[in-house]
Amino acid sequence: MNGLERENGWSLAEFAGEATPDGRQRLLNHARWDADQVADALRAQVSSGSVTWAGFWA
Repeated sequence: MNGLERENGWSLAEFAGEATPDGRQRLLNHARWDADQVADALRAQVSSGSVTWAGFWA
């Protein structure tokens, strides 16, 4: 995604090879997120060493 001029639904869908952004929009509009669970999962991945940050901030 580093080369995308804009990061919106359409450009992300095209980057992923999808014809439309409908699937991503449906996920974002209808998924139920628990911020504490997401933070706990991310914290666990980072502390386990399974996440590498090389190139993440590039």
